[in-house]
Order: sequence, then C-alpha cells, then structure tokens
Amino acid sequence: MRGRHTDLVSIYVPAGYNINEIRNLVFNEAATAENIKSRTTRKNVTTALERAGQKLKNYKVTPENGLIILCEMFLKTKDRQTCASGKSFRQNR
Repeated sequence: MRGRHTDLVSIYVPAGYNINEIRNLVFNEAATAENIKSRTTRKNVTTALERAGQKLKNYKVTPENGLIILCEMFLKTKDRQTCASGKSFRQNR
C-alpha cells in the first residue's frame, strides 16, 4: 500500500494467551492515543486500534499457533482513508 501518511498498528498474541486481556489492552491504548498532538496521526492511530479491537472480537480463544493482527491506516487522497487488516497464525519453525 502506498499513501501520503501511514500509521501501522501491529498486535502479536502468543499461543495460549488470554484474548480478552489483549482486547482490553487495545481499547485502553485507543483511549490513551487521544493524547497524540497531531490531529491526523491521532485519528489514524485511534481508528487503527479500534479496527484491531474489532478483529479481536472474532476470536473467543487464541489460536493454537498464536495470532497476529496488522492494521494500517493510510491516506490515499486528501479526503479518503482506508483500513486494511490481516491475520496470520502460522508457526515458523
């Protein structure tokens, strides 16, 4: 993805970790991100964190190999934002 400004949020959850704790941490971090001075960065980071938190709601337990959520907010044009997220729980050996 290519854009004018980019903010990436990455969340790595190890196997067996309590997914509810991670979800609470993400929503608390979104509240803390409200203190970011730059209006654009603040909006992008809080939106990316909220989107990542929504993705975490899809899981009741952590997958056996863990979970990775990447959420990137990027500005394609001056007035349009797009969020892309992905997940991977493949264990590298």
